[in-house]
Amino acid sequence: GRESVEFLRGLVERGELAAAAETLRAVEDLLQRGIQVGAFVDPWNILGFQGQFPLFPAPEDSVHDPRVDELIRLVEQAFLLYARLMSEAAARGARELRERHGQGLRRLAAWWDRFATCEVSGVPRVHGAEAAASAEHVAAALTHWHERGAATADLAFWKEHGKDFNTPKAFALVVDALLQQNDHRAALALLLSWLSQAEQVPLEEGEHSFHALALRWLLAVIGADRDAPDRPAAGCWPLVRKFFDYLEANADEYWQVPRLAVAGRPAEDEEENPYAAAYEGVTFRDSTADSAGEVLGEEPPDREFALEVESEELGKRLRFLATVARLWQVAARKGPRAADDGAWAEALRSWLATAQANHAELLALLDAIHDFPIPPPVGTHESLIEYDRRRVVKEGLLAAAVGTCLETAFAVRALAGAVAPRTAPDEPPAGRPDGAWEELAVQLEQALVQGEAVRARRVLPAFVRLFRQEPLLYVPLESGGHPRPILRVKTAQTTLRVLLEGLPRLGLLRETFHLLRTARDMEQANAPEGQRVTEFDRLFQSAFQAVIEAVVEASPAWRPGDAAVVRLLEGITRPFLMLWVEHSRTVRLSALELVRSEDDWQALQQFIRRYGGDLFHARFLTLANLRGILHRGVSAYLDSLSEEPDPLHPVRLLDDLGRGVSREEAARFLQITLQAVVENYEEYKDYNTTTTQSDYGENLHILLDFLRVKAAYERHAWQFRPLVLAHEVLVRKRRPELAALWQGEFVRITQEAAAHHLAELARLEKMHAVRLRTVADRLEERFVKPLVWDRLAALVEPAVAAADEGEANPAFQRLRQELGPHLANPMGVGLDVPPWLRRLEAEVQRVRLSHTALADLARELLQTPRAPVSLDDVQYQLRDWDIPPWEDR
Repeated sequence: GRESVEFLRGLVERGELAAAAETLRAVEDLLQRGIQVGAFVDPWNILGFQGQFPLFPAPEDSVHDPRVDELIRLVEQAFLLYARLMSEAAARGARELRERHGQGLRRLAAWWDRFATCEVSGVPRVHGAEAAASAEHVAAALTHWHERGAATADLAFWKEHGKDFNTPKAFALVVDALLQQNDHRAALALLLSWLSQAEQVPLEEGEHSFHALALRWLLAVIGADRDAPDRPAAGCWPLVRKFFDYLEANADEYWQVPRLAVAGRPAEDEEENPYAAAYEGVTFRDSTADSAGEVLGEEPPDREFALEVESEELGKRLRFLATVARLWQVAARKGPRAADDGAWAEALRSWLATAQANHAELLALLDAIHDFPIPPPVGTHESLIEYDRRRVVKEGLLAAAVGTCLETAFAVRALAGAVAPRTAPDEPPAGRPDGAWEELAVQLEQALVQGEAVRARRVLPAFVRLFRQEPLLYVPLESGGHPRPILRVKTAQTTLRVLLEGLPRLGLLRETFHLLRTARDMEQANAPEGQRVTEFDRLFQSAFQAVIEAVVEASPAWRPGDAAVVRLLEGITRPFLMLWVEHSRTVRLSALELVRSEDDWQALQQFIRRYGGDLFHARFLTLANLRGILHRGVSAYLDSLSEEPDPLHPVRLLDDLGRGVSREEAARFLQITLQAVVENYEEYKDYNTTTTQSDYGENLHILLDFLRVKAAYERHAWQFRPLVLAHEVLVRKRRPELAALWQGEFVRITQEAAAHHLAELARLEKMHAVRLRTVADRLEERFVKPLVWDRLAALVEPAVAAADEGEANPAFQRLRQELGPHLANPMGVGLDVPPWLRRLEAEVQRVRLSHTALADLARELLQTPRAPVSLDDVQYQLRDWDIPPWEDR
C-alpha cells in the first residue's frame, strides 16, 4: 500500500492525471479486498467495528495495533490523492475528469464510512464524507477560477470562494494547484484569506502548511522573475512588497510577539483567594535544612499547569513569526540593491525596524518562559512522571522561542546587510570590535550565494579573527542552562554551518578544514562550567561531507583511475580523521565511561548487589520516572526517600547512608546506573523481557556488564565515523567502484577491533548465561554494516525516480533484491524497528523532501553554486594543507 501511494504521488506531481486515476482505483480495490479477506481483522476489532466482523469481538483491554495507524494513513492518503486529482483537473478545465475523480472519491468515502463512523481514543479520525465534501468545494472554486480567468480572480474573488474553506487541507490544495499553474496573484489572495481565518482554520495540519506554501510562493515569484530577462530588472519586487504588507494587514495578533501571562489562573480565582497575593512571584526550592518551603510550593499532580494551557497558542504564533523572519531573509538576500530601488530600500528599512523590535520582545518572552516555575514533585512515582511531562512542555516551548529568536536574528542581519552593504570587506568598522563579525558574515554569505570564491577567500581571515572569540558550547536547559547563552551559541553555530557547507562548493577545501579546526579551538577556549553540549559532530559532518562531495563531483573531469581518486580522498580524509579523534577524546558517549578503573567497576557492582533489590524494580525503571529523577537530581530523590519512607517497602540504602556507604558515593553510583539505563533503554527492554535475571533488581549489574562492552564498541565506531561519512558520499554520488575500494580498506582497518569486541561479548554471555540480541546485533555489525546500509539507501533515489515505470523497473527490482538478505535475517527481539529499516525510512523521507516544489526552488535560488575544481588545485591545497589560509598573508 505505501509503495502504491508513493507511486501515485509522483504521477500527480507530474500531472499524469489519467494514469494516476487508474492507479488510485487499483489502490482502492486493494484496500477493500484487504478488509474482505480479513487482512485487517485485528485492527478493525481494536477499532471496535464488531458489526463488520461479529465473530471477532474486540476485547476491552486491546493494545493499540500499529497496523491501525498504517491502514488509516493509507486511506487518508487515498482521499488526499483523489482531492489533488480533482483540483488539478478543475484547474485545467477538465470537467469530465474532475467528475470521474469525484465519483471515485465519493465511492471510496461511502465504503470507508461504513466502518469508520465511531471515534476511538488514540486512533486518528478520518471521515470520508467530510473529505469528499471538502474536495468538491475546492474543485468547484478552481473550476470558477479557470472559467473566469486569472485576470478577474483577484483578492475579492478568493475571499468570496474561500470563505467556506474550513480546513488547512482545502486551502493547501487550492494554493498548490494555483502555484502549479503559476498564478501567483491568485495564490497570494488565497494565502491571505487563509491567514485572516487563522483562529478558525489552523495554519498547519499534518503535511498541509501555510508556512511552507508562503515560502514556496515567495521563491516561485522570485524564480519566475529571474526566468524572464525581458522584464524590468525588479519586475517581481513590487508584488513582494505588497505580499509583506498584506501579511501584516491580515495576520492580526499573529503579527505581534506574544506575551506570557504572569498568572496562570483566571483573575476571578485570584480574587476569591485573599492569600494568593502573598505568594505571588515566590519560588519554593528544595532544602535539606528546611523542608517546609517544598511542602508549601508543591502542587497536586492534577493541578492545571498554566504554561501548558498557553503553550499551544504560543507555539502557533512563534511559528508564524519564524516564517515571517525566514521570508525576510529570502527577500533581503535575493532582492535588488537598496541603492538601485528607492521603494525597495524603504521597505527594507521598515522590515528591519520591525525585525529588531520583534527580536527584543522575543528575548523578553524567552526570559519569561524560562522564569516560569514548574511545581516540584513530592517524590511519588506519579508526581515524578507529571514533573517530567511538564518539564518537556516547558523545554519544548523554550526551544520554539529560541528557534524564532534565531530566525529573527538572521533576518535582522540579512536586512541590515541589504540596507547598508559594506564596500570594504577586509576590516570591520572602526570602534565596533564586539559583534562586528556578523557584518563580515553577511559579506561571506553574499559571496557564497553569488559564487564569488575570490571575495570569500579575501573576507574570511578578518571574519575568523573576530569570530574566534564566540562561545560554541552551552549548558543545556535540563542542566540549568539559560536560553540566552544558548541562543548566542546557536547563532554562531548556524553561521559556521552555512560557511562550512558553502565554502567547499567554491573549491575552498583547505579553508573549510581550518575553519572547522578553528571551531574546535573555540570550544576548548570558551568552555562553560558544568555539563556542556557540543554541536561539533554536526559541523564536522557538514564540512567533511561537503569537501568529499566537491572532490567526487569534480573527479570525472580529471579522468584519473579509481585507485588514484581513492588515494586522493585518503589524503584529504587523514587530517579530518585526526581532528575527529582529537575531538572524540573530550566527548563522553556513555555514562558508563565515568567508571574509569576496574576497582571502580567492582564497587559499582557491589553497590547494585547490596541495594538494587529494594530500588531497581520494574515500576521504578520506567523511562519517565528515571528521567524525572535525573532531571530533579539524584540527591533530591534521596531526600524524598528519607522524608517519606514507605514502612511496607523499606529501602536498605537509607539505613546505610553515612555508615556503609557515603552519600556522595551513593548519589554517584545511582546517577551512573540510572543514566546508563536511560541511554540504553532499548537494551533494557530486551533484558527485561528476555531474561529471568531481570526479575531481581540486585542483578541489574549484569545488564551494565553488557552495556560496558557495547560502550567500548560505540567508542571505536565513533572514531571510525569519518570513514563511514566518506563512504556515504561515494554511494550517494553513484560511484560504486570507488565505494567498493573504500570499503575494502575500511574492513582491513577495523577487523581486529571488531574481533576483540565479539570475543569479549562471548565471554560475558558464557559467564552470565545471558544473551541480549540488541547488544549482540550491534557488535556483529563489525563496524561494516552501516556501509552496507549506505549502499542499500543509495538505491532508493533511483527507484523513486523510475517510479513511473511501475514495480517492474530495474531500479526497483534491484532495491527489492538487495533487501532480501535483510528481510531473511531478523534483528533484535521484535520490540523495535531494525536499524537498516530506520536508515531506509530516513532516506525515503530525505528523497521525498528533496524533490518537493519548495526544495527544488530553494536549491535553485539559495544554494551556493558549484565552481569547478581542478586536480592541480586540489593537489596544491593538499601540499599546504597544514597552514591556515589566513596565515598565508
